Order: sequence, then structure tokens, then C-alpha cells
Amino acid sequence: MPTTTIPAPPIEVSITVTVPLDVATRLQRMANRHGKNDTEYIRDALVAIATTGLTRPSYLSNVPTVAESGFPGFEALNWYAFLASAKVPSAILDKWNAEIVKVLNDQGTKDALTKLGLSGAPSSRAELTAFMQKESDKWGKLVRERKITAD
Repeated sequence: MPTTTIPAPPIEVSITVTVPLDVATRLQRMANRHGKNDTEYIRDALVAIATTGLTRPSYLSNVPTVAESGFPGFEALNWYAFLASAKVPSAILDKWNAEIVKVLNDQGTKDALTKLGLSGAPSSRAELTAFMQKESDKWGKLVRERKITAD
């Protein structure tokens, strides 16, 4: 049976939802009939069973985390970061980081991100570096243990 993978917002709810292609096509048609985009309709049509972060996002406070559901320590996040060449002077990077943090802390930005099922996590450059190293270590270990390849 052919399938298609549809991104399921909010991101913390699920990494992806895989449904049979005919079901996805029907969801898209129904979404169009109701004047919604696919993402809005899928969000309304599906039931969240767990979030993948360590804590519940404010907009899904009634949905347990995977860790709360019996898998202690489970965390699988989709995250984004602004990166630059190592050749960029620290003073410029510090100024850039300060401005990004200011924008992410702005209430209008927070509200806009929440509508998209996202939440900002402003941090220092050192905190981001530590987070990225932790993520790399965690997922790298899994890839090596499970012998996952890109084939």
C-alpha cells in the first residue's frame, strides 16, 4: 500500500505521521473543502497522544510527554539554530546573538511561533554549542549502535 509522510504540527506533538496515500489525499481534499490548509486540518483531525519534549508545551498542556507515558528520559526535538562561519569575529556573533535573543523573547514573536506549533528557546552561544554537542553525542551513539546508514 503506498504511503505518504505528512508533517504533523505542532512539532513537539510528533515528528511525522505516516498515513496511507489515499487517506492523505482525502485529508487534503477535506481540508480544501473546509477552507483550511493541510496542516490546520490534520491538527484538527488527529488526536495527540504524547509530546516528544521533556516538558509539555503550554499549548498542549493536557497532552503527556513520551517520558510521562512510560519512557523515562525520552526526548526527540526538532530544533533550529542560526550558525555562522568560525571566521566571523566574536563581537559580531555576540551582537547577532543578542538581537536574536531579543526577537525570540518578544511577545509578538512568541505568539506567532505558538500559532505555528513552535516555541523559541533563546540561549547564549555557549549554551547552543553545549546543546548541539549533546544532541550530536546522543544521536551519533544511536546511529553507531544500530548501524544506521544512509543507504
